[in-house]
Amino acid sequence: MIYTKKEIKQKAKWTYADFSFLPAELRCEIIDQSLFMAPSPSFEHQSSSGNLFSLLHTYVKKKKLGAVVAAPMDVVFDNNNVVQPDIIFVSQANGKIIKDVVHGVPDCLIEVVSPGYVRFDRVKKYALYEKFGVKEYWIVDPGNKLIEVFVLENKKYKLHSCAEVKGKVFSKIVSGFTVDIKKVFSRSI
Repeated sequence: MIYTKKEIKQKAKWTYADFSFLPAELRCEIIDQSLFMAPSPSFEHQSSSGNLFSLLHTYVKKKKLGAVVAAPMDVVFDNNNVVQPDIIFVSQANGKIIKDVVHGVPDCLIEVVSPGYVRFDRVKKYALYEKFGVKEYWIVDPGNKLIEVFVLENKKYKLHSCAEVKGKVFSKIVSGFTVDIKKVFSRSI
């Protein structure tokens, strides 16, 4: 049985078990048992996400550091918190969390913000990822051509690297990975 639109609106608390009953075409996440739905991402979002995924995936594969996947992919922190980050990195040492989906805490999560959802990634997901101990969190903002890299220190995120319009950002968790942000935000046709 798939939930109808009316049933989705009426349901107050959601769990990971409920996911299998949602229509496949919906982009959904659960945070603290609340369901959040988003529209399809913009071209800028997908272009930036694809560019960064390609750079990170190539680097991680070459160095044999772990696995990188792009959305849609569920990250199940627990039964009440399930997200679909734009890009997920899981280190070799943490590989046991990769099953049919990711069950546990990835090493690095990357969110590419969309207009109207900036606060969601900057506040709601930031707090969630910090709470569950994601070691590194990237916020990529195509509208402002800005990338911020936060690392977990003493259970709190600290800004590790940042660039706007031009410059490079670098990862602490993905050893040696540095990216020129122009490569992330370029639209080549």
